[in-house]
Amino acid sequence: MLRASSAASMDELAAIIAAASGETLGTLILAVDSAEAAAVAAAGATAVICEGEARLAAEDGGGAPAPVDFGLWWDGSAGSLAGVRSAGFERVYIEDACAGDMVLGAGRCTALLSAAQSKKSSQWSGSMFGVSDNDPPERRNPLAWAQSKRQAREIMHESAKSRGLPPPQLRHGGK
Repeated sequence: MLRASSAASMDELAAIIAAASGETLGTLILAVDSAEAAAVAAAGATAVICEGEARLAAEDGGGAPAPVDFGLWWDGSAGSLAGVRSAGFERVYIEDACAGDMVLGAGRCTALLSAAQSKKSSQWSGSMFGVSDNDPPERRNPLAWAQSKRQAREIMHESAKSRGLPPPQLRHGGK
């Protein structure tokens, strides 16, 4: 990996990328802003790692293949991983996300990546259906709530009947 800003100029960076291509090597270049990402893509990089607000522009339909883009996750925090994901990146480049401690940090890193890739996290969240985890059960799952209320009424009725008491006055169809 090479930071685009470490080259003296974009011409020097293009020469490095061309030399690597001449040796049939791919290049992985880190860009800090969208202009740098566009210049790196135009120079023929195999992949561009976008840091911060950097984004690769959509393909223009030209003949050259577009480079693969990665979001940079560097600090190992759940918030920054969520930021990379909400920015729309499908791929993440991990740069020292374990905070320098491979033994303790690797497990945390793995857990955060697994959580970010889970169906609950990305596809099936309650907010997608207009509810959240803070909503009451009758709002989160109305069918299960209605079924549980119906079963509770049946249990109360059977309990009263078995003890020889009159059945409770229950509201039907209401809340």
